Amino acid sequence: MPKWTKEQLQAIKEKGKNIIVSAGAGSGKTAVLTERVIEKLKEGIKINELLILTFTNAAAGEMKERIRAKINKEASLQDNLGLLESAYITTFDSYTLSLVKKYNDILNVSSNLQIIDGSIISILKEEFMEEVFQELYEEENLEFQNFLDVFTIKNDKSIKDSLLKIYEKLTLIPSLDNFLDTYIDTYLNEDKINNYILEYTNILKRKIDEIEPNILLIESIYPDYACALESSLNKLIIASSYDEIKISLNRSVPRRPNNSEEI
Repeated sequence: MPKWTKEQLQAIKEKGKNIIVSAGAGSGKTAVLTERVIEKLKEGIKINELLILTFTNAAAGEMKERIRAKINKEASLQDNLGLLESAYITTFDSYTLSLVKKYNDILNVSSNLQIIDGSIISILKEEFMEEVFQELYEEENLEFQNFLDVFTIKNDKSIKDSLLKIYEKLTLIPSLDNFLDTYIDTYLNEDKINNYILEYTNILKRKIDEIEPNILLIESIYPDYACALESSLNKLIIASSYDEIKISLNRSVPRRPNNSEEI
């Protein structure tokens, strides 16, 4: 018998209302849900009267086998074994598809619907991205050209890949339309931008603080080179603002001494 945590027991036993359980990877979600199903069966509910949905076929199969194993250990639940194969233990996609097919006449859609393969979706997204880019190229859109100048080097492949990855992340956000409508005001207002700059400046300054101790180490081996290095980087070392740091980076570092190992 597993030793459940207080939160896991609550997820297993809670009833009479809707509940949401937020749990990360490896927290025992499958085991807890399996135990919750068994609790329902002990209350007299039949396995084919429950709807148990997962995100993947593998997870659905694992869930079914875990429930089967638990039922086999409970003599009072044996009548559920014959109902297990017809029970709704499946993926969200498969269950939704079965509903659409069942009520296709009411929905006014074809009954020959299928779940599209993920690889086909990826191809369609890439084709759509190509179309959008091509239209903007043909329009000679100035904002688009500036965008490419900032985020691309040789070609636009990397930025297309990045945009597709951003899209995948965005699809996970609840109330996406509201998120996008308020994004600029929420995340790109003046206070936020200044905080981002300050945070980034502090990270740079922490890195800059490591320069002088390293120059001291070099000095013990190559004193002349250390002196030239310190002179070259002096403005960067004493820089206190983002603008000062940015300007001071336009400096060339002296060449390492001949026959020296990498420092």
